Amino acid sequence: PPARAALSSDGRQKCEAGYVIKSSGRACCEYAGVIGAPRGCSPGFFTLDDISVDGSVGFTCEQCGAGHYCPGAKSLATSNLVRVTCGSFKTTSHDYGKSELDCLIGPGYGWAAGDGSQPCPQGFYNPGYNTRLCTRCPGGLTTAAAGTSSLLSCLAPVGSYYFRGQAYACARGTYKATIANADCTECPLGVTTPSTGHGSLSSCSVLLPGYAMAGGATLGTTDGVECPPNTYRAGSVNITGAPIPCTPCGNNMVTLPNTTRATGPEACVAPPGYGWSPGASGTAGIATLCPRGWYNPGYNLEPCVACGNGSMSTDAPGSTSPDDCYTPAGHGNRRDPGGMLFGYPCPNNTYGRANNTYGLVTVECTRCLDYTHTAGAGSTSAFQCVTDVGYGWENGLVAQCDYGYYNPGNNHNPCSYCGDGYNTSSAAVSISGEVGSDSQSDCKFDFGYHNGTSNNIEPCLRGTYKDLIGNTHCTMCPAGTSTSLTLAAISKADWWALGG
Repeated sequence: PPARAALSSDGRQKCEAGYVIKSSGRACCEYAGVIGAPRGCSPGFFTLDDISVDGSVGFTCEQCGAGHYCPGAKSLATSNLVRVTCGSFKTTSHDYGKSELDCLIGPGYGWAAGDGSQPCPQGFYNPGYNTRLCTRCPGGLTTAAAGTSSLLSCLAPVGSYYFRGQAYACARGTYKATIANADCTECPLGVTTPSTGHGSLSSCSVLLPGYAMAGGATLGTTDGVECPPNTYRAGSVNITGAPIPCTPCGNNMVTLPNTTRATGPEACVAPPGYGWSPGASGTAGIATLCPRGWYNPGYNLEPCVACGNGSMSTDAPGSTSPDDCYTPAGHGNRRDPGGMLFGYPCPNNTYGRANNTYGLVTVECTRCLDYTHTAGAGSTSAFQCVTDVGYGWENGLVAQCDYGYYNPGNNHNPCSYCGDGYNTSSAAVSISGEVGSDSQSDCKFDFGYHNGTSNNIEPCLRGTYKDLIGNTHCTMCPAGTSTSLTLAAISKADWWALGG
C-alpha cells in the first residue's frame, strides 16, 4: 500500500494508524504485523512519544538536530528515546546524525573524543567541520590568539616580518611589536638592537659606533647625534641615560674632509702640511707641522717628506706638495747617491736662475763666458759674470786688451784706448809693449813720442828719436846725421848722414 503520513510544517512526520516509519526515517510504510518486531523512529530521528503500546495509536519522530546524533529504534522500541550530544565544541553538518561518526569539530577547535576538544592554541588553526587535530601555522607564522580557524589568520609573530609565506626575524636595528604581516620599524637614528628579532621599542637600547647621545635619553625615542668632523666614537654601548660623548682626534689630527660618524682613532689622520707619528697606545697618533724644506699632502698616516738635501727648501713650514719645494735662485742641484736632490750654490764663475725654481726638477748652473768671472758663489744672472783683469767686451765676446788698451776688469766695458802716441807696459821703461793691461797707468809714451811742451804728448822731431816705451825724452842724432822721418823716429835705423 502507498505510504501514509501526515507532514507537519516543521518537518516532523506522524504515521497514520497501522503504519510505521520507514528505515530512511522520512516516510511511513505499512506495519508488517510481526509481533515483537521493532518499530518506531529511524536513525537520525527520535521521539518523545510512548511507543511501547500498539503502534496503531501513531507517534511523532523528531529530527535529531545539529550537534546530536540519534541511533533510532534498531533493537528495542525504547531506543527511540535516545538523542546523544556530540560533545564540547562539536556539531554536525546536518540535522539527521545517526552516530558519533556524524559529529564534527567546530571551527577553531581540535578534535578529541567526547568532551575533550579544546580551542586551537596560538600558532595553530582548524577550519572545522572535520575530525582533525589543529594544524600548526607554516613558516614560523603564528596567530593573534587561540581558537583560530583559518590559514589566513597565520601572521608574522612579534619581532618578525612576513615574506612569501615565511616569517623572518627583524634585522638588527629594527623591531616589530605586533602580530601582523607588517614591516619592521627602524630604531631611532644611530641606535640599534642587541640582536635580530626584537619586538619592542625599548629593545632599541644600543648606541652605534660613530654616534653620541646626550644625558637623559629615552630608550626607543631619542636619536643619536653623529660625531662631528675631527672626532670619533668606537664600539657599541648600552644606552643608560648617562651622556655618551665623542672623542676628539687630538694632537692636531683630523678626519677626512666632511667626514662624520668616525668609528675609531684609525679614522684620524694628519692634515695637509703635517707629518704623522705614532702616539700612545689606543690614540690616533700625533701630527706635527712639517718644517721648511719638508712637505706632506696630508690626510694620511705618513711622516713629512724632505724636498731634498743641501739648499732645497720651501717658502714656509707646513708645505703640502712637492711643487712647494724649490731650488733657490743662484743655486743648482744634482741627485745624491740616495736619489734625493741636493741643492748647492752655483760655484764661482757660474750662475743660476734669477728666481727660485719650484718643483723637484733638475736645475743646472751655467758657466760664464771665457775670460769672465763672478764675485763669488750663488750668482743669479749672466750680468754677474764680469771681465777678468786686462780683458774687455767686444761684439758680444770677451777678448784680451790689445797694445795701447787697458781694462781693470770686473766690469762689462770694452778695453779703454790709451790714446794716440801711447803704448802699454807695466814697466816704467820698456823695449816692447804689453797686451792685457789692466790700468791706465800702463799707458806710456810709445816709441817716437815724448812729453812735450805744456805736458802734451809730442812726436820726436826730425833729428831726434826715441827707441823706448816710457816717459823718457827723445834723443838727438849724432852730429852730422838726422832722421829719415820727419817726426817720431823710433830707432837709430832712422838715422841718415847729412850731405857734405
